[in-house]
Amino acid sequence: MVNVDKRSDKLLLNAKVVFWDFDGVIKESVEVKAQAYLDLFTEFGSEIVDCVRDRHAKDGGASRYKRIPLLFEKCAGISLNEAEIADKCELYASIVMQNVIDCSFIPGAETYLAENSNRQTFVLTTNTPKTEIDVILDRLSLRSHFSEVYGAPIEKCTVVEEWLKTNMIPPEECIFIGDSPIDQNAAKANGVPFILRRTSENVDMSIDAADMEIKDFTAFSNST
Repeated sequence: MVNVDKRSDKLLLNAKVVFWDFDGVIKESVEVKAQAYLDLFTEFGSEIVDCVRDRHAKDGGASRYKRIPLLFEKCAGISLNEAEIADKCELYASIVMQNVIDCSFIPGAETYLAENSNRQTFVLTTNTPKTEIDVILDRLSLRSHFSEVYGAPIEKCTVVEEWLKTNMIPPEECIFIGDSPIDQNAAKANGVPFILRRTSENVDMSIDAADMEIKDFTAFSNST
């Protein structure tokens, strides 16, 4: 684990713009969402559920619209049409939304958002559908901390690219905080420094020497 030193202070605290992922970065909701995928397949038996668990761990932050039909095809041998994909995604949402709201915050994340949203620009980009993340943020009283909120189906890489162009902000004045290869790729493709929130789910991910990794945000609270 990289210690919070002068370099990492500068990387996060001095960034003008912070792009945030949500699951696994603001809320401890990665396992909650993983369990919801498993729940979709309980009727198929333990062997299929084990296949889903294994493939889910390797998907690295893909949205449910891509992940659900892939899991049905690869694990259950079922090809879903568009209407069936929509139905499965709606079922998944009904299982997961309240559990995401109820699960714990990443230590220090809620405090960091509250303490710094007036001096830094916070942009949320998540694979959760836009209508769903809006409800979650409102229920958690977090919406006011973000200048912009983007959800699926907009890809994170596209969000960062278009936001930088529209607002004419140099990428080196920004930071992206994420926990998956998709987050890392969205940052790197646009020249934005990356902070990896290290978890048991991403132990195999590597970062560049210029970037950093953190366990949580407790060291950054009241440090500005």
